[in-house]
Amino acid sequence: MLSNLLSQLKQANAEDKYYDVLKEIPEVRKDFGYPPLVTPTSQIVGTQAVLNVLSGERYKMVTKESKGLLKGEYGKVPGEVNVEVRQKAGISEDEVITCRPADLIAPELEKYKEEAKDLAKSEEDVLSYALFPQVATKFLEERNNPKPAEPEKTESNEDEVRVLYVQDLSK
Repeated sequence: MLSNLLSQLKQANAEDKYYDVLKEIPEVRKDFGYPPLVTPTSQIVGTQAVLNVLSGERYKMVTKESKGLLKGEYGKVPGEVNVEVRQKAGISEDEVITCRPADLIAPELEKYKEEAKDLAKSEEDVLSYALFPQVATKFLEERNNPKPAEPEKTESNEDEVRVLYVQDLSK
C-alpha cells in the first residue's frame, strides 16, 4: 500500500504530501466503514486518500473502486459507512448492496460449458475458458490439435522436408 502511495505521489510530482496522505488514510477508512487494510481494500483506501490530498477537498474525485466499496460490492464492512460520503460519491441508498454481492451474479458455468464444448475435455478446461477465454481457447485448440513432429532430415528426404517446412510456414 505504501509503495503505491509513493508511486502515485511521485507521478503527481507531490512526494512532499506523503505525510498528509498518511494522516488522511484513517479518515477515509473511517468514512468507508473501517474496511480491512488488505488488498484490494487497502489500495482503494490509499488511492482515495491520495486523491483527497491532491485535490485539496475530500471526495471531490471518487474512484470507481471507492464507489464500489461504498456500495457494498466488496462485501459488508465492519463499521458504518458515512452516508454523506456515499451521497457525495453519487450513490443512493437504493444502490447499496445489503446481501452477499456474489448472490447478484447469475450462474454462468452451463453457458461456458456450452461455449467450450468442442474444446474442453474436463471441468478444469471449462474453468480456464471462463476465466481466460482468449488464452484458454488458443491453448485448448493447440492441445487438441498438436502440430505433427517435424520429420527427421536425411539425404534421401531432404527435398521432401524442405517442401513440408515451406508449406508449414505458409499457414
